[in-house]
Amino acid sequence: INGSRLFFSNKTEKDIFLHDELSQILGKNFINILTREKKEGYLHGRIDRDFLRKHIVDGKKPIYICGPDEFMEQIRDMLIEEGIDKDLINISL
Repeated sequence: INGSRLFFSNKTEKDIFLHDELSQILGKNFINILTREKKEGYLHGRIDRDFLRKHIVDGKKPIYICGPDEFMEQIRDMLIEEGIDKDLINISL
């Protein structure tokens, strides 16, 4: 887990599960994004191409995507278009 980052997108703060456990494991690398609520200490918005360009700093490390099928496909396609090797992209079912 050392060096891993988790971008965890939820609608609101109350939707975040395992917050304390993931914070303990990942510390500052547990990054929460809220899509329907703006709160201090949280990123706001959706994970999109601009977000990926800003936050994926090492395109040589494995990337794991989890979420609804359409979301996973869109993120995978964006990452590939941004030059990430498709063999480094893992989809969680």
